[in-house]
Amino acid sequence: MNPETIERLIAQGQDRYEARLAAGQARLKRGDIAQAIAHLSKATELAPDKTMAWQVLGEAYRRRGQLDQARAAFEQGIEVARGNGDSQAEKVMAVWLKRLRKLPGLPDPQSVFAENRLLALPTETVYGLAAPIDRPDLIARVFELKGRPADHPLIVHVGSIEQARSCVVDWPSAAEALGDKFWPGPLTLVLPKADRISDAITAGQSTVALRMPDHPLALELLKRAEVPMVAPSANPFTHLSPTRAADVAQAFSSDEVAVVDGGPCQVGIESIIVALDSNNNMARVLRPGIISEQAISEALPADWKLADPSGASARAPGQLAAHYRPSSPLRVEVLNQQNALDDRFEALSASVDQTVIQLPAEAELAARDLYALLRTADSENTGELVILLLEDQRCDPAWAGIINRLEKAASTWANP
Repeated sequence: MNPETIERLIAQGQDRYEARLAAGQARLKRGDIAQAIAHLSKATELAPDKTMAWQVLGEAYRRRGQLDQARAAFEQGIEVARGNGDSQAEKVMAVWLKRLRKLPGLPDPQSVFAENRLLALPTETVYGLAAPIDRPDLIARVFELKGRPADHPLIVHVGSIEQARSCVVDWPSAAEALGDKFWPGPLTLVLPKADRISDAITAGQSTVALRMPDHPLALELLKRAEVPMVAPSANPFTHLSPTRAADVAQAFSSDEVAVVDGGPCQVGIESIIVALDSNNNMARVLRPGIISEQAISEALPADWKLADPSGASARAPGQLAAHYRPSSPLRVEVLNQQNALDDRFEALSASVDQTVIQLPAEAELAARDLYALLRTADSENTGELVILLLEDQRCDPAWAGIINRLEKAASTWANP
């Protein structure tokens, strides 16, 4: 049974231990770790004397990099297993607990920065290459390591609304409404900058881009750093964004970057960027993401409007025509009908010069898997990569962020 079916049963009143455990296991198998943790935590509340939920919860926390929480879950699970006489489960969790105790804990960001190293920050979108806003030398190092032009502004990551307010001179009602609705989460707001935000961060612009990431390790690191941090994607400029810690480790030396493994990114594409103009009560989308424009519009105060994005003039991350590119050429083909797509997929599968990448049919899963699938195919392939889409997907607002990334990543784009 898929997790959505189980979750419908839960919503209809069948909120039992067995349902929460099954939903958590299904979500974990799919890679939806945050949702898995929510279900499994509820399962341990409903039946704290059941062994399996503690065991799977520990595994979920481990996969997301929350090692302290994983240790606590396994320790509790071992006690429960002993009480239940479940020696096999006790042994399994004892092995995992022993391994976890050998792993290093979350690094102290201030110590990392004192060593003149950058921090690879796990977020729900992509991994970021982080430096504190009050260290101009490390901010310059971000540009240098990425090979990023100085005229491309950086997004500042904050751990609280108070930190966000300290970075701007104006916090309009629309910022309050959107932050309340979507933070922590994959939304970046562009607002007039405060003096503490340097021109190097904003590429000389009078505005700053702010985001509160939805990842427990990112929020904890921001808390420990005590200042906001710039954190553009932790990859060479214009290349594929990293959605796993290993992607960052392949790109940068540990002498330069301390990588924090927070598990695979759960959103998988960069945040939507929304610029707010309080003089005209106007919001404008500068870059699409997994949050739809309609959702942004509906969350705005009644006296604010969402502007036509075609009128955007501010510089923002991800606006180059060529971006997010694999090393191999990428061809995107759009087809009108599912049977035509199936026939084309079958033909491409027989090709020795082309590798077809099959995206999940659901937009949320396609976004999460996009960069990982491209990166894996790119590492194994010397020919052309091909992604097939349906015209309905290309026109679906839920796919807008994915289509945007593919348009910039593709060497060739073929419409019907």
